[in-house]
Amino acid sequence: MKQHIRLFMFSFLASRVVCEHFVTEAFLIARRVVDRLEREQTHDILCVNCNEQVFEDVVTRLQNERPYVALRRITLVSGTINILDSMQEMHRKPSLVLQCCTNGTYCHWGESFWYSNPNKYSIYIQLFHGVDNTHIIKYGSELKRGGIIKVLQFVAPSKNHTKARVYVTGALVEKRITVSNDSDAENRLFDGTLTNYRNFVYEVGIVPMLAHVYRTGNNFRNLEISAFLTILEKQGAKYRFHREIELNKLLHKMLSGKMHVLLNPVETSKKVFEVAYWKDIQEYCIVLPRRYERMHLQLLLSPFKWQIWLVIVVILVAIQVVSFMFPERVPSYLILKCFFGGGEPEHSLATGNRLIVCVICVLIFLLTETYQAILLSLMSADPFEKNPETVNEFIEQNQTLIITKRANLPNLLPAKLEPLLKEVDQMDVDITLQNASIVSCDLAHFLNTNPYEWTLPVKADLIVIKPRVYYRMKHIIFSWTCPAVRDYQRYMDIMYDVGLYHRQLQIWFPKKMYIRREQTFNDLIVLTDDLIPVWELLGTGLSVSLACFIAEILVSKLKKVK
Repeated sequence: MKQHIRLFMFSFLASRVVCEHFVTEAFLIARRVVDRLEREQTHDILCVNCNEQVFEDVVTRLQNERPYVALRRITLVSGTINILDSMQEMHRKPSLVLQCCTNGTYCHWGESFWYSNPNKYSIYIQLFHGVDNTHIIKYGSELKRGGIIKVLQFVAPSKNHTKARVYVTGALVEKRITVSNDSDAENRLFDGTLTNYRNFVYEVGIVPMLAHVYRTGNNFRNLEISAFLTILEKQGAKYRFHREIELNKLLHKMLSGKMHVLLNPVETSKKVFEVAYWKDIQEYCIVLPRRYERMHLQLLLSPFKWQIWLVIVVILVAIQVVSFMFPERVPSYLILKCFFGGGEPEHSLATGNRLIVCVICVLIFLLTETYQAILLSLMSADPFEKNPETVNEFIEQNQTLIITKRANLPNLLPAKLEPLLKEVDQMDVDITLQNASIVSCDLAHFLNTNPYEWTLPVKADLIVIKPRVYYRMKHIIFSWTCPAVRDYQRYMDIMYDVGLYHRQLQIWFPKKMYIRREQTFNDLIVLTDDLIPVWELLGTGLSVSLACFIAEILVSKLKKVK
C-alpha cells in the first residue's frame, strides 16, 4: 500500500513538474513574441479559453511582466455561430491571440470566422494540453483556411512525446513547419517564411458588367485587371481564373472560401467581405442616351413657333379679304405675285397700289428668307429633342432611372430620385446605351469616344448630367479567407504614390475622351439624309396630285357613261 502511495505521489509530482515546465516554456514563447512587436504601438492580447487552470499561470505571468499590454478574454462555446460579433465591438484589434485548448474546451471558432474576422491579421499562438495530434492538425488547418498568416502551435508533453513540440504554420505555407528549438519559434514568425507569396495562388473572378467593352475574344481587359496582374508580378504569386460571370455565384464562392478576390466594386450592407481601396474617388452620374427627333414633315414647321405661323396665316387671310373688298386697290393675285412674280407690271399700277405691293412683298420676302435660313440650320445639325441638363430637369421629365441592385446605395442617393429608381441585378452596356441609368461618369465618356474601337451594340451618344449623384472610393472586394489583402493593399498604395496607377488610368481613360469635338465644315453641309422632310413633302404632294388626277379621270368617265 505504501509503495502504491509513493508511486502515485511520484507520478503526481512528476506531472506537476512537467506541467510547470510546460507553463514556463509557453510563457517564455508568448513573452518573446510580444517583445518582437513594435514598441511604438499599443498592443492588446485576446486570450481565448484562458480560464483553464493549466494556462492561468501563463496569463498571470504575462500580465505581471508586461503590464502595458492590455488583455481581454473570451470563451468559445459549442453551438456559438456569431462569437465574433462581440469581438467587433472592441475599439482596438489585438496583436496577439492566445488560444488555449484542452480536452475539456471547445476550440472551434464557428461559421462567422469565415465571413468576418476582425482579428485576421493577429498572431495566433495555440497552446495544447492533452489534445491528440489529429485535432491539433485540424485546429491549425481551421486557422489556415480562415486566412491567418502567422500561427504558432505549442503542444505539451504527452505519453507519446516526452518533450514539448512547437510548430509554425499559416495560410501561405502548404505544410506546418516543425521547430526543433522552441527558443527560436518566434523567429520563424518574423523571418518572412510565413509571408512568402511565391507559392500562393489567387482564386480570382470578375463580373463583366460591360461585357461588350471589356471582353476581347475569350479574354477580359480593364483597369483593375491590369493593376491585378502588375501586383501579382511584384508578389511573385499566381492566379486561377473562375469563368463564371453571374455575380450571385461568385459571391457565394467568396463566402464559402472557394474564391479570394472579385475585381468589381460590390457594395454590401454588412462587412462580409474585405475591401482594398485605391486613393481615388469614383464619381457616379445620371447617364442617358441623347434622344433625337424622327425626320418627318413636322421639321418643316419647326423654324417658327405656332404663334408666328398664326400671324402669317392671319396676314395672308387679311390680304385676301382686302383684295376681295377692294379689288381695284389690291389685286387678287398679289400673294402669288410676291411669291413667284408674274402678273401685271408694277410700273403700270398707281402709286398707292405700288406701295402696297412693295410693303407686302418685302414682308413676305423677310419671312421666307428667315424661314429658309432657320430650316437650313436645322437640317445641317442633328435635330434632337430637349434633353435634360440638370438633375431637376431630369426629375421633371419623370423618366425611369435604372440602378444596380445594392443594399446601401439608396442611402447615398438624393431622396427626390427614389420614386424614379428601378433596380436591376446586373448593369450591362445595352442597358446603359438605351436607358437612363446611374453609372460611372468616366464610363459614359469612354463609350462616347470608344478609344479602342470596340464593337458596341449601337453608336453611343450619352449625356452625362452633372453634378454627380454620389461618389465612393474605388475598390475591389476580397474574401475574409484570403491572406493577401493587406499586402495587396500595400502594393495598391505604392502604385498610386509612384504614378503607376495614373499611367494605367491614362491608358484606359485618355484625356481626349473628355475633350468636346468641335464642329467642322463638313458637319455643316446639308446631306441627302438631311433633306428627308423635303423628300417626304415632295412624295406627299405627288401622292395627293396623283390621287386627284385619278379621281378626275374616274369622274369624267362616269359622266361619259351616263
